Amino acid sequence: MRFESIHEIPKTLRRIGGTQLSIDQIEALLDEADSSELPNGAALAQAKRDFITRHKPVGGHWVATNTGASA
Repeated sequence: MRFESIHEIPKTLRRIGGTQLSIDQIEALLDEADSSELPNGAALAQAKRDFITRHKPVGGHWVATNTGASA
């Protein structure tokens, strides 16, 4: 794990569309971006788009949908 506390994570990575991400979800996003062949900024943007297709905001948090794997 890169982070032990949500406070270690830059604020720009803590939310998508105003909805809070968990540390595990952020780690999964960063892992996906790291494994991409795209440049860093584009890789992170693509990872976020992919995340949104597999999750939906519920009660102020992101939860996995039936169409994808949980992060």
